[in-house]
Amino acid sequence: MASLAAKSLLTANARLAIPLYRLLDTTRGYVQEKLARSDDANLVARRHAVYHLTLFERIGVELSGFRKSENASASKLVRSLKGAGSNNLTEASVATNGRPIDEIRVALDWAHGKSGDSLLALDLTTAAAPVWIHHMLIDECRERTEQAVFQIDEKLGRDARRELRLFFTLAVAHMESTGDAAIIDDAWLRVSRLAEELDDNEYQLRSLWGLWIGRYLRGDFPGALQIAEKFVNLPDGAIDVADRFVGERILGVTRHILGDQAGARRHLEKMLAGYVAPPGQMHALRYQFDQHVAARTYYSQTLWLLGFPDQAAAVGKHAFDHATALGHDFSLLYAIAFGACPLALEIGNFDAAEALISTMLHREATFRAMGVWGRCYAGILEMKGGHTAAGLALLREGLNGFPPTGFQSRYLFLLGNLALGESDIGDHRGANTTIERALAQSERNEDRWFVAELLRIKGILALNQGGAEALVSAEAHLNHSLEWSRRQGAISWELRTATTLASLMQKQSRIGEARELLAPLYVRFSEGLATADLVKARSLLTLLNEPT
Repeated sequence: MASLAAKSLLTANARLAIPLYRLLDTTRGYVQEKLARSDDANLVARRHAVYHLTLFERIGVELSGFRKSENASASKLVRSLKGAGSNNLTEASVATNGRPIDEIRVALDWAHGKSGDSLLALDLTTAAAPVWIHHMLIDECRERTEQAVFQIDEKLGRDARRELRLFFTLAVAHMESTGDAAIIDDAWLRVSRLAEELDDNEYQLRSLWGLWIGRYLRGDFPGALQIAEKFVNLPDGAIDVADRFVGERILGVTRHILGDQAGARRHLEKMLAGYVAPPGQMHALRYQFDQHVAARTYYSQTLWLLGFPDQAAAVGKHAFDHATALGHDFSLLYAIAFGACPLALEIGNFDAAEALISTMLHREATFRAMGVWGRCYAGILEMKGGHTAAGLALLREGLNGFPPTGFQSRYLFLLGNLALGESDIGDHRGANTTIERALAQSERNEDRWFVAELLRIKGILALNQGGAEALVSAEAHLNHSLEWSRRQGAISWELRTATTLASLMQKQSRIGEARELLAPLYVRFSEGLATADLVKARSLLTLLNEPT
């Protein structure tokens, strides 16, 4: 090796703890041609594939968050081949260097080829999956996994252990790329059945989380609640303490979506009080998001609905700052798209919203979902700034970027703002169609967290459209909104609707009635007095208290 390097036929990367050697391109092309003509080509290709299987299995244990015992399932082929056990890459180098990805591509192409080894191809695919995902090569991970699944189904027959690992990889890849709820749920169901067949606690736990995600994405929130309750009530031998607190988190998120804000707060606070993350980023990779970030994201939304705007903003900022410090794209998207950005738009902190939108759009080149959400929120910000037509164009572009079969937990928020924008430009038919679509989804999925605001928006649309029955219809929708907000204890929705209804009453000279509705609600707030809804309510109360 030293002689080849001295002749400039080989270069060495000495920055790593153990140097990596690389042939010059011209030399490499020459020796590959010589190798292809020899009788050793297939043997060398096999050794190359086995070496990288060993390497990626070792690294995958750390990157994927599996317990150490998972590595005991490394293939017999690896153990039987002499010299395959050493590796020259540190985990840090894999995290920052794309070269091993190129090596695994070469190995897979050979393994799937005529002279290759189909079983080795399957093991290579599952071993490489955590590194593909680490490098955000989600589509490649999905395509390679689908190729491997085809091998099992069509060529190799039944192998429960390999099926388990492959379908786990397929479920994760589809979840992060296509968002196709039906495919995701089907893959997780297969993982669950195989895990039970093999009595594998690790994969049983992961499949339960995946089934929760599948029902969540599909909009089956009662079903998601059942899975979350099963998750948190697993027997002690089947779940670690930290994982049980993850169960509390998903219970809190599900109850928030279903409209049970007090229940959501209880579960999320329990999780945040007791959860201690395992070493490294095990849970961020096992569950796709950092769990503190995910819990605080929905805790901030729940606090805002319960009437604590300042606390909500502080918790949301904490989640965003934590995700930024981690440098984990999925956690950062979660913190912005499901928490910090919609909250900033709701409370009227448009400078913060603009900065968060800019963060998403700047990351679009490496993470497409950032751009989809960024356009949606940029459109809403434009509309709130008075640029309705431009905002609608951006919002519609963003909405078109969502997978048609996937569900997004803030989707009703987007549809509600779309309806308001359509009404503002005089497209009353389009606005009515959008709001009815949103209300139908809310009813069908029991997606209740936003229903009070949708009914308030429907009341506004009735007023904007005009007509003989506009006032009666609008007031009926607003009263219906108040009923839902009171049922959920969502005081922020109640204040917003009461302000709209009180304004309508003022125009009808029902001053005392308007004051009686709004004043008791306003004094219930002990913080957030500078937020948009409270400023608007205070301004209206000032008018209502003026002598006539």
